[in-house]
Parts: sequence; structure tokens; C-alpha cells
Amino acid sequence: MASASDDETVRLWDAATGNLAATLEGHVGWVNSVDFSPRGDILASGGDDGTVRLWDAATGNRLVALAGHIGWVNSVAFSPNGDILASGAWDGFINLWSVPESTGLSVDPEAEIPATLRLRGNYPNPFNPSTQVVFDLPAASEVTVHVFDLLGREAIVTNPVYLPGGSGHSLTVRASLLPSGVYVYQVRAQTGSSLLVQSGRMILAK
Repeated sequence: MASASDDETVRLWDAATGNLAATLEGHVGWVNSVDFSPRGDILASGGDDGTVRLWDAATGNRLVALAGHIGWVNSVAFSPNGDILASGAWDGFINLWSVPESTGLSVDPEAEIPATLRLRGNYPNPFNPSTQVVFDLPAASEVTVHVFDLLGREAIVTNPVYLPGGSGHSLTVRASLLPSGVYVYQVRAQTGSSLLVQSGRMILAK
């Protein structure tokens, strides 16, 4: 038996004894729905972080995190034969995912959702007049980039953008009105009640 919780975990229980068998951690935000595959070997969960996660029901190990929704995932359900997993979310979409035939799942690391906000840098750097700030998100987040001069004065704030969890996101910083120099920037990702921040340096060379 499995349960979802607002403490960001999924818990597996021994139905015969009522004892806790395992606590599954990985979601960033409330977990809203769980479902076992018809074979009972895979457990799916969906949460407020906008992700669907698959777990090995026997070991509790995470198999893969699936990103595609922009909004809370409220429901997950396997098809009768277990080949398809459906997920519904506040973004108004129902996504259909192909499920592997066994838990011997080979996962592309680039397709995995990172565990935290990861800044990959900005390209080009030095730049003129614009540069792309590249980052990975652990969950669906509202993201802004803040640019400061070396005196700590805020010079640029990008418009907030809501992005799903996943790798290789980017936002454009346009600095045509700023003088040449070294600037500090922050990527800020608001995920539910959590604010994640990573900093870097960029050089504007005119």
C-alpha cells in the first residue's frame, strides 16, 4: 500500500501489519497522487513540483523523473495493461507516458530532473549586447535573472517565466543600456514556498 503526503514524500506500507516499509523522497512540494502498475512492480507519483516519478515498488529506488507539466500534477493512473501512464495537472493537460516493460530501466542522465537548481553559466561570455543564462531546474518554478553591478546595485531583472523541471533551460539577458564591465547575476527559482538561488559573473564588453 502507498500513500502521498504534503511532507513531500511517498510512503510504502505493509498492508498485513500496517508497518511502514519505506519512505520515498525526491519530490519538491506536496505529493498529490500515487498508483501501482497492474503488475505491482512500479509505483507512480505526481506532485506540486510538476513532475511524475516512477519508483521500483520492491526496493523503493527511484527509476526516473518525468517532466512535461507546467503546474501541479493532481492525478496519475496506469492503463489496464500497464503500458501507459496518464497524468493530469493544473496546466490543463493530460500527459500520456510510455512505461517500460520491467523495472530494469535504462535512463538517459540528461533526461533526469536534477536534485537542485544548477547554473551552467552564460553564453557568450564576454558578450555584447545579449547573453543566454543556462540552468537546470529540480521542479516547475517561476524563474527570474537579476543582474547587479559590482556595487551591489540591481541593474536588470528579467520578466518572470514559469518553467517545468528539467535540464537546459535558458533566459536571455539584454544589456544594451549598460556600460561595459563585470556584473554579478543571480538565477532565482521560486518553487512553492522555496526560493532557490545560484550566482555567476558575466562580462559586458562593448
